[in-house]
Amino acid sequence: MNQYSKKNYSRSKWKKHPPIIVHWFEDKHGPNGNIIGSIPKNSSPFTVDTIEQLLASSGTFDFAKLGLYDPRCNWLDASVDFAPHFHVIDSNSGKALTIVAKAPYGDKLPYDPTLDREGRGFTSFQGIILRRITTLRTRLVETSDASLGDEWFQSFRALVSECVSLIDTTLHQLYFKAKLDPLAGWKFDEKALGPRHGRRLTDKFNWVYKITGKFLHADTEKKNFVAIKDLRNHLQHFDPPSFCYTLEDAATWLNQVIDCGRLNWAIRQCAGSPLSVPLIELLLQRAVQFVPEHPAAMRVPQPDNVGYLSTKPQAVEGGDV
Repeated sequence: MNQYSKKNYSRSKWKKHPPIIVHWFEDKHGPNGNIIGSIPKNSSPFTVDTIEQLLASSGTFDFAKLGLYDPRCNWLDASVDFAPHFHVIDSNSGKALTIVAKAPYGDKLPYDPTLDREGRGFTSFQGIILRRITTLRTRLVETSDASLGDEWFQSFRALVSECVSLIDTTLHQLYFKAKLDPLAGWKFDEKALGPRHGRRLTDKFNWVYKITGKFLHADTEKKNFVAIKDLRNHLQHFDPPSFCYTLEDAATWLNQVIDCGRLNWAIRQCAGSPLSVPLIELLLQRAVQFVPEHPAAMRVPQPDNVGYLSTKPQAVEGGDV
């Protein structure tokens, strides 16, 4: 509601607020796909109850159903995805037809994704990673009866890796935006921010305040992200070269995945960036709970010397990536 109305009301205030209508403009494209103008649009009247009912009933945010525009962030979420399946040579110049995509960081970016033959290019990974996380997590829950098999475990490894990539790419997008095309009120001091490479990922959380001037109030989310990140390191490097987990461990990790989405949201809030539909879908994922095959059988609480804690590597100074 705040995003579309450009206001900053509490939920209780919105509950008392009459329906609102959003007036916006849709790009008008010419025959070659270029923007040649704009078309005025009006949303349907809606309230906070309308939004909540839509989210609860669908598990996503169908903005078009309310006549609204896509809520994505233009510099964080919008991506030029291109995948030519041809290699065509111009008979006059002898050169191949070339596609060049411009990333949304101004004109100073020293590189542009370029293809002149079959391939795939992106200018943002936000959407593809967020959708992958939600798809993998949903699949793992729905196939949890096969959670002791190799395929389930390999999909779980992929999920953990994607969660770390999500936060990593978000922080680097913030860095490049601040360096090349900063928003009003942002600061960019390359020396104060420190190097992008060869340092702990968690040190980069300091970039948020140093760039936006807003504190990243997400202690629980950062703590759970660090747990996922440490798990990712173990599952990628296998140091030590052993691994063990209980399904109760797995349930904890699957719930920490949602906190990785919440951390992405917290970074966006500091940056003044809106939610995207793929992020909304991740945030709407439900918490999971381990249910044993024989729920009536007697069980004892999991001790510290079994499951992942029996193989968890100790923190190594300087060993983060």
